[in-house]
Amino acid sequence: MQRLRFLVVGACLILSFTSVLTMGWSAVKAVNLARLLFGGDHTSDQALVALLNVVDLILIATVQVIIALGLWELFVDDLDLPDWLTVHSLSDLKRSLSEALVLVLAIKFFERFLSSTALDALYYAGAVALVSGVLVALTAVHPSRTSTASPPASDAPTVPTDDPAADIRSRSDR
Repeated sequence: MQRLRFLVVGACLILSFTSVLTMGWSAVKAVNLARLLFGGDHTSDQALVALLNVVDLILIATVQVIIALGLWELFVDDLDLPDWLTVHSLSDLKRSLSEALVLVLAIKFFERFLSSTALDALYYAGAVALVSGVLVALTAVHPSRTSTASPPASDAPTVPTDDPAADIRSRSDR
């Protein structure tokens, strides 16, 4: 179990680092957008695509942070997070990632729509709809195993085991 924690700590550190890099990348894109807007080209579709690129990168960086926090909370230690950010299972993390992917795909579709032919945009829209539909369907088929009601309190102390899946289940029952 300890080795798994070290592995997850490494993954969380890498995700945190790449999130900072992604935010920096979005800042560079935002500066380029400001140059475009202040350069008098604010009416072009290029400015809208640049804005969508900035929003897209910020979304990706945010999802990286959410996944890092969720992995930390599942495998390393509990964090004092708000309820909406608390992760109880890997299914919760997968659902967050699926929702973010649908948003990123929608943004990429609008970028493609503004810079391609009608037939290319139609093909891309079909592909985006198919992938988004599959992600939404998988999320609906495998809903979160957590309920909104609080489980009954147990007086018995939680005993750690050598099985990481059992530890995750026992932590999600708290």
